[in-house]
Amino acid sequence: MSKTYRSDVDGLRALAVTAVVFYHAGLPWLAGGFVGVDVFYVISGFLITGLIHPDIAAQKFSFARFYARRTKRILPALFLILLVTCGLACLLLGPAELTSFARSAVAATFGLSNVYYYSSSNYFTEAAAYQPLLMTWSLGVEEQFYLVYPLLLMLLARLSRPRQLLALTAITLISLGLSIWSTQTHPTAAFYLLPSRAWELGIGCLLALSWDEMQVLMQRRYLADGLGVAGALMVLAAIACFGGTTDFPGWAALLTVTGTAFLVATPSGLVNRLLLSSRPAVFVGLLSYSWYLWHWPLMSFARIASSRPLGPAVPSLLALLALAAAYASWRWVERPFRASRSADAVVLVRNAGIGAGVAAIAAVFALTQGLPARFSARERAEASSATALASDPCLVLVGEIYAPDGPAVVRQ
Repeated sequence: MSKTYRSDVDGLRALAVTAVVFYHAGLPWLAGGFVGVDVFYVISGFLITGLIHPDIAAQKFSFARFYARRTKRILPALFLILLVTCGLACLLLGPAELTSFARSAVAATFGLSNVYYYSSSNYFTEAAAYQPLLMTWSLGVEEQFYLVYPLLLMLLARLSRPRQLLALTAITLISLGLSIWSTQTHPTAAFYLLPSRAWELGIGCLLALSWDEMQVLMQRRYLADGLGVAGALMVLAAIACFGGTTDFPGWAALLTVTGTAFLVATPSGLVNRLLLSSRPAVFVGLLSYSWYLWHWPLMSFARIASSRPLGPAVPSLLALLALAAAYASWRWVERPFRASRSADAVVLVRNAGIGAGVAAIAAVFALTQGLPARFSARERAEASSATALASDPCLVLVGEIYAPDGPAVVRQ
């Protein structure tokens, strides 16, 4: 497939991130906005395959070059967010919550957020709103995929192209079957872990590998227009109709994934030409990664700092503030690091050093049990007292469920 830039793919990113952000803001008509992550997965599988498959086929693939490009794309903005959230956590969280936050920050630094939250937090519970780094779970899935997928393609490169497609199709179907089964039996694992999510990236991979044949079909304008419209309607239907009670991913995710694949496959289609390639959509798409990173911590810390549940108004305003922060992050962090011409080894060592520094800061929080010296002896005693927690209706740990009509709550 071609490595040519696709403005409509950035527009598709804009749709995905807008759905996720305003779903997190609590807008009721975007109850299924969490499916925006699935849109990102299909796009990632498609783009990564287009990036590395030609090099593997030509025996020019370099792991150092690939991972240097990935780290330049992902890590600078992520490290910035981790440092900012560490500062906010010191200001707003008590010792127990800061300790928990520190563990999540270490997991995020090493691409293991999805594993951490699988063991500690259900995405659809009220308590999840008080996890400032919860949004990094999806990055963990992608980063783990990047570790495995190049090796898989290198193994498949020994096969003929039809057999490569057949093998990758079989792996994708196995992952889909696992997703359907585990959504019913182990729903938290199905939601967070790579084996039950890999098929979503796999659909994008298969689309990239069969790109030339697909575009022969798409020369029929009516087919490209029809598939594009159908794909858009499928994604929008999932955003509008799904919710926290939907069994997900499993069968339900097929709606979003298939719709996204239709849109990616139809660059000449009506929806892609008129809507996804429009300047506003492309602009938001360029900011999508930073916006995704910024929006959730701002909303989460606002909920932590508030004495009562927030309606959609404040989080929606914070979503716009996060968009402004995303522009700054994209302009002065993402773009400069991505444009860096440093040697691949230098890029990898530099990011490893920064990551180690971020992890060290979080480790200090964890090893000191949440920096209790920030508080007076009385405050430390109250925060650690199980008796006070059990008996005082005004004292509750961050993330605990509390009655919205009850007394004012002081989160420790």
